Amino acid sequence: MKTPPDPLDPLFRWSRAARQAPAPETPPPGFATRVLAEFRAPAERDWLLWLLPRVVTVAAVLTAVGWMVPVPATTAAPEDELMAGLLETALPSQP
Repeated sequence: MKTPPDPLDPLFRWSRAARQAPAPETPPPGFATRVLAEFRAPAERDWLLWLLPRVVTVAAVLTAVGWMVPVPATTAAPEDELMAGLLETALPSQP
């Protein structure tokens, strides 16, 4: 059975045939200035990345508070009235 050729073989051949250029002794002119200018420049803040953690934190705090604080019922009907209303709906009174 014939084995398929290794796809990395051409890359290895090209790398062996490549000419080794020596690294420059000094950086190109203006290179250090560009690097320092980029480093010192005020970073533009992406507002979405700034806002997202805060929104998640506020949502987590509100959820935790909502779980801890009981919410009083707005209208509490006695069970008799609820049962009477349910029975009246299910079995309307007959004449």
